[in-house]
Amino acid sequence: MSADPEQQYFVKGLDPIRDLLHCLPGFAPAVVFDVGANVGQSAAVFAEAFPQSEIHCFEPVSSVFAELATRFADTPRVHCTQCALGATSGPASISLSGGSTMHSLTTTQRAGGVAGTEQVEVRTLDELCGERAIAHIDLLKIDTEGFDLEVLRGAAGLLAAQQIDVVGVEAGMNPENATHVPFETLKRHLEEHGYRLFAIYEQKEEWPTAEPHLRRTNPLFLSRRTIDRYQGHSPGSPP
Repeated sequence: MSADPEQQYFVKGLDPIRDLLHCLPGFAPAVVFDVGANVGQSAAVFAEAFPQSEIHCFEPVSSVFAELATRFADTPRVHCTQCALGATSGPASISLSGGSTMHSLTTTQRAGGVAGTEQVEVRTLDELCGERAIAHIDLLKIDTEGFDLEVLRGAAGLLAAQQIDVVGVEAGMNPENATHVPFETLKRHLEEHGYRLFAIYEQKEEWPTAEPHLRRTNPLFLSRRTIDRYQGHSPGSPP
């Protein structure tokens, strides 16, 4: 037995999949949504970790989507859709500044300058799920370079009904970061829908200015329904 009381407890914050599997015994998502999928970095991790899941990837930029679709062309359970998700449906212009991971529907100037724009289609999560007869999402990951709150607003019906179990977003962690939605804003929005913070991942320093304080993180939230379902269950042993 460790002399350090802290070592007696499972420590979260390094690997979200490991933490979910430990804290939610038997967690096996049937439906995963990857919003802002880029070329499928996260989708590939989800596909390996959850071999029973149907994974829906959304990427609006044509050149990036082509790479995403090619990557999963032989994986029928990964469904790739070329569109953005937001609070309302309709056409929009996306900034192609920086690398492909920095493309954004916000109007904020990006590092690396603007390399152009592209007209893209925006849909809401509520609409898409209605069209696809998807009533429940087990895991929703959002990484949209500052558009995360708009994606959540387009999922108002699903969130209000607690039909999304786990929500991951990208959050700004200081007031000078004009790129990402502030952590406090996202936390408040999700808490108003009955969600609670599970853990915080990928703590990144303020690299554009070389300052050591936090620039952004990837917080993960659980629905109240999910919390109640697993309350009282004994978590698995740490790997």
